[in-house]
Amino acid sequence: MKYCETKGSGLSKEQLQRLEDMAKDSSYEIQERGGLDVRNWDREDFPEISITSITRMIERAYKMGLEDGRKGV
Repeated sequence: MKYCETKGSGLSKEQLQRLEDMAKDSSYEIQERGGLDVRNWDREDFPEISITSITRMIERAYKMGLEDGRKGV
């Protein structure tokens, strides 16, 4: 994922990379696509992802946020 596309998100490059890695680990479709970078092509920018994969990503992102909050990141 390109940092310039997400500058306004308030997340660091490291946090964005951790989220992208998490998404790749949770979803075969994202892993095969090669990441979350925007390609400006609907077929590539809107992959079919299972609800189970999305749930796993949300749970892992939440846990990452809790851990970062405890660390004071």
